[in-house]
Amino acid sequence: KKVILRCDLNVTIKDGKIEATDAMKASQFTINDSGHIQSASGYYIGQTSNANGLKSNKTTTYTNTFSLNADGTVNVISGGAYLRYNATSGQERFRYYKSSSYTSQKAIALYKLQ
Repeated sequence: KKVILRCDLNVTIKDGKIEATDAMKASQFTINDSGHIQSASGYYIGQTSNANGLKSNKTTTYTNTFSLNADGTVNVISGGAYLRYNATSGQERFRYYKSSSYTSQKAIALYKLQ
């Protein structure tokens, strides 16, 4: 299952789809049935505790769980921390945020690459 994990203000969603450009494909992630998320460059991402941060490794896998919210966003949880997007100027990035503060960050949506 390949998904795009990217924040790009120039993205157009048409009929529930985003065009799969080369730039988008470079930022794709694969999610396997065990909840491991792997980047196009071969790194697994996750978190090992309920703390702010993002761990990545080419050989260590991190387990993530997924739950869909009513608004179409998804909770991605690893080690108790939530994968979110920080939209604060100068801090723009995806990262895991501890459960007591994750709601201060933007929820994410996953799109299947077809």
